Amino acid sequence: PNAFCAAPETEDGYVEVTGFTENAPTLVQYAVKVGDRVLAVDSSLGERMWPVSTVEGVISAVTTRLPGKPITFRFERPGGVDATTDEPITIRPKPAVATEINAASIPQDELLRRCREVIKRYTKGSASGTDKFVNKYSVPGLVADKVVDALASASANVDAVTLSMIMNAYLSCRQADKAIEIFEAATGIAASGKDISATKVITGKNENTLQYNEEALDNYTASALLKAHAMSGDLASVRRVLVALGGPGDLRIEGSSAASWPGTGSEGRVQPNTRCYNIAISALADSKAESSFELAMRIFDMMPESGRKTAD
Repeated sequence: PNAFCAAPETEDGYVEVTGFTENAPTLVQYAVKVGDRVLAVDSSLGERMWPVSTVEGVISAVTTRLPGKPITFRFERPGGVDATTDEPITIRPKPAVATEINAASIPQDELLRRCREVIKRYTKGSASGTDKFVNKYSVPGLVADKVVDALASASANVDAVTLSMIMNAYLSCRQADKAIEIFEAATGIAASGKDISATKVITGKNENTLQYNEEALDNYTASALLKAHAMSGDLASVRRVLVALGGPGDLRIEGSSAASWPGTGSEGRVQPNTRCYNIAISALADSKAESSFELAMRIFDMMPESGRKTAD
């Protein structure tokens, strides 16, 4: 932490304060003493305090939270604050002190890295549903909201890796609309696959906005977008996005021209892969529309031979 120094955990399983940094707030230096134990750190979501018993746990709790957020620690003084009580001491730094970090002052690469760490921390195990944060109070979606707000407040460009993680955090909570929204706001590409201009803008603090970055379009973010449309039951957008990934063409789907997205096509850096085709085929297969089987077979025929698997 940027206020005090902690020693490796003691034999009885505590993290002890061993000193203070030069920029430690006066409040911390007054209320906390060398030898005090760090018992818990507040969660970055809500007001719950999470117990810590290792220095690594304290460091993780501090470095993986979003910039601009104060941190609350709970301390215990061995033997009690006075002769009759052993109540823990809670320190909540004020926003003006060194524990408050302005997202706009952090280099973009570092901001993106920290945002990815936050998402990873709260979505780990989402694929298997084994993590305690997944499917409970839509925590991954709440984390994604905070990450998006921090990035917009810093007028950041989102890279493909971070965008994919944000979209999948929303999808793990079945918030397909938010996954679609962040795709368009981050890439500047109409998420519907229509040949129209993007209109979605996400605004953060001080009226700063998330900046468009076409480079955030890759097979992972495209797959997440297809999955979001499939989750919403929007089969027309599934088909248009798949066509848009294929590069230049002239095809109308349900009355709207499909776009030709930048960097796509046979010579582009982004081309629909097997996962993209499978998402589209599965969405059509699950549909009860009369033409769904025929459309699914058309998409199957579009798939490269290397990606096809048929029953003998």
